Amino acid sequence: MLALAGLLVFSPLILVFSLVVLVVDGPPIFYIKKSLGKNGKVINIVKFRSMKGGSEEITKSGKFLRATAMDELPQLWNILKGDMSFVGPRPYRVDKFSESDIDRNIFTKRLEVTPGLTGLAQIYAPKYASDDEVLRWDLEYIKRRCFWLDIKTIMLSVYISCKRNWENKFSRL
Repeated sequence: MLALAGLLVFSPLILVFSLVVLVVDGPPIFYIKKSLGKNGKVINIVKFRSMKGGSEEITKSGKFLRATAMDELPQLWNILKGDMSFVGPRPYRVDKFSESDIDRNIFTKRLEVTPGLTGLAQIYAPKYASDDEVLRWDLEYIKRRCFWLDIKTIMLSVYISCKRNWENKFSRL
């Protein structure tokens, strides 16, 4: 219900950002990545395109979208579909890990929960944290997850987005 309400409330922004990406950077508007969801199910994560095709260069509109995390707004659709939740470990791209990585007991624990739009790793880990550090934060969330931690995580994510400060976030819990 919250995802549907979010889609309705943010639909004007989604429309504006879609037009901005189309006019400023050209098609396609969205980027879809295959990721691992709960229990290793392959899901398609929808984001506004913020990178130039086939490169690591951020587009003109992508600079703003990424600084405010608005490139993630279309993922409300993924939440509505049930592939994601608001809070949880971020879904990993399918091609990022080999079968041996997925088979590791510690990584499998991460796949036991629904991936989220935001999580502890996104708030507290450095921007270019190692996979092991991100995994540590993900496992911490899984161990401590509760309604109030989710509320705190969402509020901190909104705060960081409003400050356009995803580059220099919090460093401790």
